[in-house]
Amino acid sequence: MRLAWSQAAPSQAALNGYGFILFVDGARMSLSGVSCSAAATDYDCSAPLPSLSAGAHVLQMATVDNAAGLESPRSESIAFNGSNPAPRTVTSSADVITPRAPMQGPWLTCFSGDSSTCFAVSPVATDLPEVERIATLPDNRVLAVFAGGVVQVLPDGEPQRVDVNRGQAANIAAVAIDPEFVSNRFVYLATVAPAAEGRSAVSIVRMRELAGSLGEAATIAADLPAAQGRPAMSIGPDRRIYLALPSAGGQRSRGGPYDGLVLRLTRDGSAAGYEPVRSPVLAAGSDRPSSFAWLDAVHIVLASSGVPQGASAGLVALSVDGGWPARMTALSVSASNRLAFGVQEIAAVPAAPDGSLESKLFLLGLDPAALYLAQVTTGPRIEIRSVNTIPLDAWTPLALAVDAGGDAIVAARKTGETRVSLLRVNSR
Repeated sequence: MRLAWSQAAPSQAALNGYGFILFVDGARMSLSGVSCSAAATDYDCSAPLPSLSAGAHVLQMATVDNAAGLESPRSESIAFNGSNPAPRTVTSSADVITPRAPMQGPWLTCFSGDSSTCFAVSPVATDLPEVERIATLPDNRVLAVFAGGVVQVLPDGEPQRVDVNRGQAANIAAVAIDPEFVSNRFVYLATVAPAAEGRSAVSIVRMRELAGSLGEAATIAADLPAAQGRPAMSIGPDRRIYLALPSAGGQRSRGGPYDGLVLRLTRDGSAAGYEPVRSPVLAAGSDRPSSFAWLDAVHIVLASSGVPQGASAGLVALSVDGGWPARMTALSVSASNRLAFGVQEIAAVPAAPDGSLESKLFLLGLDPAALYLAQVTTGPRIEIRSVNTIPLDAWTPLALAVDAGGDAIVAARKTGETRVSLLRVNSR
């Protein structure tokens, strides 16, 4: 009896460097005698099924990139009865056991035009619906937000519809994880609801995660007036919530009191922007905010979508000493590294503990959609000094986050497919 599967690999050479692990009731063993051949898509692989004891067994597989030392997540489970060679999954007349989904293997990618810096890319989760936002948890799990107010903690949680408004599904526009999540399990959702005169109402809902599910919803800031569009949200090292609200084409004087501004709130929803007058307003922001990234404890970058190239990232001052609201200034870019693309999302790699005056930003670009890595100096002059493309081959990135270890987690769709996967991009 043979075990057969569809194996994803960027090339035959990469496939030749893969090893394959079989898990039998959770116990791992190496598969030998593997043979693969090119198919219409990916590769068709098979190997002799090791001798198993009589009775029911649960089988799973994983792919190992021997060069990078990376192992993929396990495949879906296959129910196999050793006393009856016909498992519950589909088999062929040749007595072949076939996993229900293709095996995804890790692969390497390098900066475009510069092979000195490479990254290992491996799947975190596959076969997902359209992903709108993602956030990483400290334990390396990923919280994904789908359309219709559905969230899922990956890789093991179940999809969950979040109801926070009298039984109606929440329109979740942004998500942030509490810096003390390990102890309090708090997750914050920025939700958007329609309001009068074509405007929106933004609320911040705090929930508690437990065993892959969110519960105990508490609205800590309700119905903040806003223009139509998506807000951006983050929680800083100061344990404050930062919320950037959109404006209607810069017409703040004809909009609401918070249009195009950055608000700062406590984790209980109290105003913390300009404390002398108990205002939540901290700084000027953007007409179309998309995401925040922290360079360090006092410098925050706000990315904007749908704005002219070169104007899609700005520095938000956390001090109002120079006047209130504080100003947002353009993030300087060296002349040789202009951002020749729009920025949809931005995420910072956690700062190194060595006191280095350099930070790294992952950028999810638009026109074209691509993943970039920017090197940023954070001394007296904050400047993006280099920007490089990280090729993802046939994958189009859709959403971005960075985990505690500095790996980028990218929601992406492969050319010709409708479902979405989460990819981990890890520097070698």
